Amino acid sequence: MMQAKAALAVVKVKPRRVLRTIGDKVATWGWSRSSNVAEFFATYEKVFLKPFPRGLLPAAPLFLVRRRDPDGWRFAPFAAYKTNQDDSGSRYAGLMNFWIGTRAARKKTFKTSQYEFKHLCPAGYFLAGFSHYGNGRRVFYYERRDDWSTVVYRLPLREDVGMPIEDVSEFLESFEEFTRVIRPFVRSLFAFEKDGRFGLYEITAADGSVHDYVSPLFDDRNFAELTHRISAHVASHSN
Repeated sequence: MMQAKAALAVVKVKPRRVLRTIGDKVATWGWSRSSNVAEFFATYEKVFLKPFPRGLLPAAPLFLVRRRDPDGWRFAPFAAYKTNQDDSGSRYAGLMNFWIGTRAARKKTFKTSQYEFKHLCPAGYFLAGFSHYGNGRRVFYYERRDDWSTVVYRLPLREDVGMPIEDVSEFLESFEEFTRVIRPFVRSLFAFEKDGRFGLYEITAADGSVHDYVSPLFDDRNFAELTHRISAHVASHSN
């Protein structure tokens, strides 16, 4: 048990081997060979200057869920967005959606809602992608429900207000490392972050005890605090 405590002592984002080419990813993990899926991962790497974290992807094949590009615009620098008027006069700023996911996500996508993901979302659901809304807000979605975790993230892309866009990729890398470290010691995880303003983490330890953390982690990425709580619990029950 001392080894378990040591393993949980701190969360650090370590360099991990990644497959650099989209072709390698598709061939190795058996994803759909859709050019849209390949382009999504290439786009992620162009935007964030690093590959999508491998540990956050499902084993199931991935497909295009939705795509809408304004005027053929495809991931130029974010300043390239244009403000347009549709026929009704309503304003939208280069509305664009580019999402990939599993078959479950192709059948139905869910709102960023704790209730929907806890009670309605099926196992095997996975969705990731970029969205740009009419009020100029840009976000990145990462959502999944598997045999041990439910994750609902709507993460803000805030380059237009002077914040580094890499916040999103660095947060996802920190979360990947966090889940890798705690997985052997917990029964389930519910993780919810919305727009960098609200966060909720519910962790059920192996003995059934539930540990809640109500605070967003998007800005400080302080997953070490959650790890410390689980570490202290494991240590106290090892004696």
